[in-house]
Amino acid sequence: MGFDSVVDVDGVLWDFSEPAYEQAVLHVPNFPFPEEWDRWDIFGHHGIRGGVLTSLFRTVHMRQVEYPAFPGARTLLEYLSSIGRVTIASHRDGDMLPYLKEWLGNQVLPYDDIHVSKDKTVLFKDADIIIDDEPDTLIKAQSMGKIAVGLRWPWNADTPGLVLFNSLAEVTSWLQQTVHVQ
Repeated sequence: MGFDSVVDVDGVLWDFSEPAYEQAVLHVPNFPFPEEWDRWDIFGHHGIRGGVLTSLFRTVHMRQVEYPAFPGARTLLEYLSSIGRVTIASHRDGDMLPYLKEWLGNQVLPYDDIHVSKDKTVLFKDADIIIDDEPDTLIKAQSMGKIAVGLRWPWNADTPGLVLFNSLAEVTSWLQQTVHVQ
């Protein structure tokens, strides 16, 4: 039996917060630094919503190719590929897919499928492992009996019951000890 995985991109495979912050201060000069983002809806909380928020995220996603993957991203995805199928899932518009594919290729990150949409949780039914940074996404995965794990960020660190780590190396190590492939 394989263990199929759904792996988020932003805040999991790369540091979305740095370029997002650079764009946010163009709209809100006193926008908080990423280490102060203590809530998932930080942009809306500071008045960046609707079309402005969409434009900001699109700019960041188009510029993603300028940024590296987190250390350990390839090792994590190689491990997940060795035990099942890997679907890269991201909350972004479909026309951003070419940028994501280019970035994944440049970073030499293995995967089987890519899913971009407003709701990646539709993939959870057929997955065993969910790796994400958004608290509600991880909680939903847990409620479905999935192995749900993520990177620790200020916006998710205080959410009770989440399995969070400080690096992808820690995530990989934990999965290797937790997932028992037969």
